[in-house]
Amino acid sequence: AEDGDLTSSIKWTSSIDGAISSSTTLSAGTHAITAAVSDSELLTASDAITITINEVIQNTAPALTILSPASGSSVEAGVTLTLQASAIDKEDGDISSKVFWYSSVDGKVNSTTALSAGEHTITAAVFDSEGLVAKEAIKLSVIEVVNSAPTVAITSPSGQSTFSSDQVISFQAVANDAEDGDLTSSIKWTSSIDGAISSSTTLSAGTHTITAAVSDSELLTASNAITITINEVAQNTAPALTILSPASGSSVEAGVTLTLQASAIDKEDGDISSKVFWYSSVDGKVNSTTALSAGEHTITAAVFDSEGLVAKEAIKLSVVAESINAAPSVSITSPYEGSIVEEGTTLLLKANAFDSEDGDLTASVTWYSSIDGSINNLTTLSVGEHTLYASVVDSQGAIAEDQIKLSIVGQSSQPTTHSVTISWNPPVERADGSMLSVNELSGYRINWQNSTTGTSGSIDVDSGLATYYEVNNLQSGSYRFSLNSIDINGLISLNSQEMTIDLN
Repeated sequence: AEDGDLTSSIKWTSSIDGAISSSTTLSAGTHAITAAVSDSELLTASDAITITINEVIQNTAPALTILSPASGSSVEAGVTLTLQASAIDKEDGDISSKVFWYSSVDGKVNSTTALSAGEHTITAAVFDSEGLVAKEAIKLSVIEVVNSAPTVAITSPSGQSTFSSDQVISFQAVANDAEDGDLTSSIKWTSSIDGAISSSTTLSAGTHTITAAVSDSELLTASNAITITINEVAQNTAPALTILSPASGSSVEAGVTLTLQASAIDKEDGDISSKVFWYSSVDGKVNSTTALSAGEHTITAAVFDSEGLVAKEAIKLSVVAESINAAPSVSITSPYEGSIVEEGTTLLLKANAFDSEDGDLTASVTWYSSIDGSINNLTTLSVGEHTLYASVVDSQGAIAEDQIKLSIVGQSSQPTTHSVTISWNPPVERADGSMLSVNELSGYRINWQNSTTGTSGSIDVDSGLATYYEVNNLQSGSYRFSLNSIDINGLISLNSQEMTIDLN
């Protein structure tokens, strides 16, 4: 009253931290905060409030380990490397997929990369969700390798050899490469007259330069050549062979009898179609009328003329296993097992039905009551203890069925039912101690048992984010409840500690 406005002279204290400013952070705990002021005659006044300060948990950086390659190792330039690291964060879990990489020579690189030659420092780094970074580095030598050309030498036949045009000539050579080793199987043969040839072949009449050539993995080449002479011989011509049936690329079910047909015409011998014989890459030699095993077949027709010349033709044929029909599935979704319904109530019966071949069969579900017989999905049931059956039949006649128990009671005899809300805290780790996030949960299962009546059941909660559920239509009695958590891979936890509730 005498000194006027003293707001600027207020002194603040905390029961835990002592004297404080008007804008400050406080220690964790329950504080009595006091504002006090004195006038010019040293008369004082104070006011106090109580506040609670919660401890803030500090974020920790991830733990990062480079798994591959080993520090100090070496690799050839151009070889594709897979860089691997493990990154585990106390708060975020496994964040290995977020690791990124740097080379002191090549800069930022992918986890699968081919590095330039040189002495590299390979650094892995990762950030957690709050921006804390972890880094680890290794030393890696990338060595430049100089490729040398291969060598090739023809060993047979010798140069200046003479053959007839009907002779099959076998060409042989050896090829080696300092880096790639034995390249003999990669040799390519050419004739100066006939062009590209195989290592075992007949040649046209004339003087041929036969060349054996090979390339290594770095495309360096080598070649060797000889000259041979081929004398003309009157040639018998091979038959002309055509597969008429089945068509190449077609398919048939296993067990179906096929008729294999081909036309074979020989210039000298005429129509020799009756001499055609058949091979399957799966079943071996087969008759022209046959049933083949399931699989991808190469069907080959072959025929010899009177002088032993052969003609061959092949087709591709898919023989598919006889399809086995899988039974459908059906599940009643409403009403629930053990429901108690008052007489005269119209029920909407619901079920889901699916078949792997026919798809959604929900619209084809039929209903049956153990008391009322065949019923519609919108129905009013007689008083009594019903077993309701939902059935579905697929297009191949396979049947699936589900059933529930249901009580229909008269209005004067309807028992008292109860509702209970079950709540829980989501689990944060697995049985092996590894971290578990709520995003890895698909739902929960509530298990109940009425010790008084001997009845029991379970209810699935289809949400990993749920933390409570109301269980309805429970009869009077002493109940035991337990809970399972279910992850997105279908793994189910052990039962939780039981909770006992008396409902009267």
